[in-house]
Amino acid sequence: DKAKSYITTSRYYLGGYNTSGPPLTNEMYGYERGTLRYNMDRPLYWEGMIGLMYPSDYGYAAGSACVNGTKLFNYEGRCRNSDWLFIRIYEWLVSTYVGYSMYVFHLSSTGGVIDFSGGCERTFSVRPTFYLTPSASITLGTGTLNDPYILG
Repeated sequence: DKAKSYITTSRYYLGGYNTSGPPLTNEMYGYERGTLRYNMDRPLYWEGMIGLMYPSDYGYAAGSACVNGTKLFNYEGRCRNSDWLFIRIYEWLVSTYVGYSMYVFHLSSTGGVIDFSGGCERTFSVRPTFYLTPSASITLGTGTLNDPYILG
């Protein structure tokens, strides 16, 4: 219950992208927030406590050289190696491939963001994400596997 009290309800945007090969991270960020919408009858966002990672979250975690110079589907080399969110698994992301309601972006086990997965019926991992309340603060830890953050 204490851990739950640090998680806040947040807005998760449902925008996507519709050209082969996801763009640069900052461009994808704009698409995620609704610059491209394939169906105006569908919601632009969902509000809840737990969501999935955006392609742009993964992109920004690799640092500015990758953000500004490498498209997300090309993160399989230098950018993958500098991305602290990369963990070598196939993983679903929240954004859709615009125009096909059953196609969703995913992160490949080799580090690239893949835009046309063949359908969301595949069994990939998910990494729940959430936003902390403004009152949450780190009281201990360095954020590593052996020394996780402790909130207080």
